[in-house]
Amino acid sequence: PFLVNTGEIVTKVLGTSFWVRQKPNSEIEVDVRTGKVAVFEKVASNPKNNGVLLTPNQKVVYFAKEQHFVTGLVEKPEPIATTAEAKLVFDFVNQPLSEVIYSFEKTYGIRFETENPKLMNCTLTGDLTGLPMFTQLEVLCQSLGATYQVRGTSIVFSGKGCQ
Repeated sequence: PFLVNTGEIVTKVLGTSFWVRQKPNSEIEVDVRTGKVAVFEKVASNPKNNGVLLTPNQKVVYFAKEQHFVTGLVEKPEPIATTAEAKLVFDFVNQPLSEVIYSFEKTYGIRFETENPKLMNCTLTGDLTGLPMFTQLEVLCQSLGATYQVRGTSIVFSGKGCQ
């Protein structure tokens, strides 16, 4: 591992590809593409907020004035799939949402959840291959009569669901 010092934080590299940007307003953003990084304050003056661990398609913004981190997803999540389990082809025929979500989780390394368990009863038929992830989610939600929100490093589906 090696360390990247940026402003008030340290990014510990654990075998990865990533971006570190310091913005003019003293915010520092770290985006992870592959692998894993630990991001923490140089001086742990705030013991409640000593750092975060990021995996692919996650980011953190450090607010220097407030001395805190806010995690989220990168603007354009990319497939991280390298295993046979991951599904880079998103061509679904009458697939339950549970299987669709499984494909998304394996491909992007992002956690997906549903607020209403009845959503898992819904099925999808359609080809989402080649579309950016957020476009895939928009099409998926339109066909299911649902919505999604990014909450931290997860995506949560909401909607009435199916019988």
